[in-house]
Amino acid sequence: SINYFPSGTVHLAVVDPGVGTSRRILAVRTEAALFVAPDNGILTRALRHGEVLESVEIPTPRSASSTFHGRDVMAPAAAELAKGRPLWE
Repeated sequence: SINYFPSGTVHLAVVDPGVGTSRRILAVRTEAALFVAPDNGILTRALRHGEVLESVEIPTPRSASSTFHGRDVMAPAAAELAKGRPLWE
């Protein structure tokens, strides 16, 4: 469905059975869109829709819940991207 969204859309995917483990959380910018998701394979197909221009691991703050990184880490990161703020500074 990525092809049906405007260029530059921020996509947030929170299918995260590995929450609370050592898996990473990623922010990725492609030619077509931006993505925030856990590094668990969920982005594999999405990243075929354009060249990856930048990617960064999003740190998990100590204050984040150990069971709800979608709320405490990924959603705030996606919101920052939607506001036009780069996460890779």
